[in-house]
Amino acid sequence: MISAGFCKTRKSYVSVYEGFDPLHQFGWADINRAFVSRYINYLRRHGYMPKVVNSPPTRFNV
Repeated sequence: MISAGFCKTRKSYVSVYEGFDPLHQFGWADINRAFVSRYINYLRRHGYMPKVVNSPPTRFNV
């Protein structure tokens, strides 16, 4: 069962990602080290804490 907290976290994550990729031009095949570096730099420029930037991606699994 999915909790309300999970849904809120997921919605926040999607909102942040849409700021990075508003046209949804990237797919799974595009994810590589260069993509991740660009995304992390985007997060840092927008003031996200290093702990959040460095969190394991497994936290975002559905």
